[in-house]
Amino acid sequence: MNEIYLLMTPNNLWLIAIIFLLIVVFTIVLIHRNFKQYTLLNKYKNYQELFASFAEASYEIIYKDQVMGYTASGVNLTGDELETVKRNFVKLSLELMGPNIEKLLIFFYGTREVLLSNLLTFFQTKIDNDALSDFVKKKMNEKEDNK
Repeated sequence: MNEIYLLMTPNNLWLIAIIFLLIVVFTIVLIHRNFKQYTLLNKYKNYQELFASFAEASYEIIYKDQVMGYTASGVNLTGDELETVKRNFVKLSLELMGPNIEKLLIFFYGTREVLLSNLLTFFQTKIDNDALSDFVKKKMNEKEDNK
């Protein structure tokens, strides 16, 4: 019983109150941060939709600004030009995401390198699909012209 009274000296009570207050504030901050993430994910259903929405928006901008001129003239991108366009795509994607969503996606994918790799894969797949659809359209137009 005497030990409890020793803990309740005025100096120790202040220390206990400060520790308790810090725990409460820390808990509130964590709950608030988790609630913001929950709200964000509730809007996008899952991380993949969140990733895809930013990657798709970035792709549309980059495609219109930097790639469409090449495809319209029938010229393929060279290796250096393609690398520049890929870098611009990743840079724009990260800018559109902002630091908080970038951190959220890094948390989901594990590392920043994996996130960047997935962005590059997304871009390369979209470019390949667009190039393939352009090729098919050209072949179909050639067949129609030959008839």
